[in-house]
Amino acid sequence: MPRKIDIPVSKNFNTAKNYIKFILIITTLIIIGRLFYLQVVNYNLYDEMAKNNCLRLIGIRPARGEILTSDNYIIASNEPSFTLYFTRNIKTDPKEIYLLSNILKEPKEKIDKKIDSISYFSTQVLANNISHDQVFEILSHKDILKNVDVEIEPKRVYLGNPYIYAPVVGYIQEANEEDVKKGAPPGSYVGQVGVEELFNKQLEGIWGYKEVERNVSGTTVKILGQQNPKKGENIRLTINYKAQQIAYDALGNYKGAVVILRNNGDVLALVSKPSFNPNDFVNGISEQEWQQLQKGDKISLFNRAVQGAYPPGSTIKPFLIFAALQKAIITPDTYLFCPYEIKIGTYTFKDWKPGGFGKINLYTALAGSSDVFMYQIGMKLGI
Repeated sequence: MPRKIDIPVSKNFNTAKNYIKFILIITTLIIIGRLFYLQVVNYNLYDEMAKNNCLRLIGIRPARGEILTSDNYIIASNEPSFTLYFTRNIKTDPKEIYLLSNILKEPKEKIDKKIDSISYFSTQVLANNISHDQVFEILSHKDILKNVDVEIEPKRVYLGNPYIYAPVVGYIQEANEEDVKKGAPPGSYVGQVGVEELFNKQLEGIWGYKEVERNVSGTTVKILGQQNPKKGENIRLTINYKAQQIAYDALGNYKGAVVILRNNGDVLALVSKPSFNPNDFVNGISEQEWQQLQKGDKISLFNRAVQGAYPPGSTIKPFLIFAALQKAIITPDTYLFCPYEIKIGTYTFKDWKPGGFGKINLYTALAGSSDVFMYQIGMKLGI
């Protein structure tokens, strides 16, 4: 019969065994706690992250309302273009930014700044009006550019000869930081000066959106829902395109402005020179190009017809006569002596006609455009 041998267990061995058990229990509790934190406490966060890894909410730009003349010429319309959208996740692959910088030919810092302005899990416009070649490059690198979408959207285009009506219509530009603060969607267009600015709310329309599901390579596999955009309202001007062209041609190479009114006060033509091409602003202009438009006496963005301050000259004379007749200060038979010059206070004003007009009535004063006659009428009116 075998003999049982008791092997003595040292106290140190029991201590080590208990220590290992303690470590295993603590480790198990940590793992359980971490799982509880991830799956229960932060369930909503990680559920949203998981959904946003495959779901994208992409804005759909509305077509801007058209601008028409009174004789039915469409001078501002829309044409198809490519828009680049970017969806920001918790972490953006540096390779993606580097590749976008090369394709868009923009500094990496500028791309970084645009992406940083996008909220997490949101999709916004990264670049407008990209070329066919850029679209091809983006699609051929979809394995890296997983957060990028290219959409075909309407682009503003100014038709006919845009130089003749640019100061009236104005132009549009991509929303800057100030525009975004005022509520403009990032990447949208905002009217600048003229009709485009004055009626921006009516022209801009309402954005739509679509929710898409994408696979791990970034390819859209399903459109889950879509709300179509609403086109902006059309604006019809009192401007007549043919009259506008005639007025523009009449100015020739002179700087200046021409305004033609109808009998009812409608503006039939409003021209200012030098002018500019509003299509240049749609794709964006460089700082150098902007400075050229603002340079010296060739300022193209200055609308001389409505912004220029000019002496009225002899055009004010009929209004002075009308006011004097209305107030019964003079009659059609009133005669005034009009020498070559007249002193008013400490100032001496001369007539255009050497020797003056002598004693004349208002008919002769208007026909001959007598300055001294009008000075006297002005004093009688208290001007």
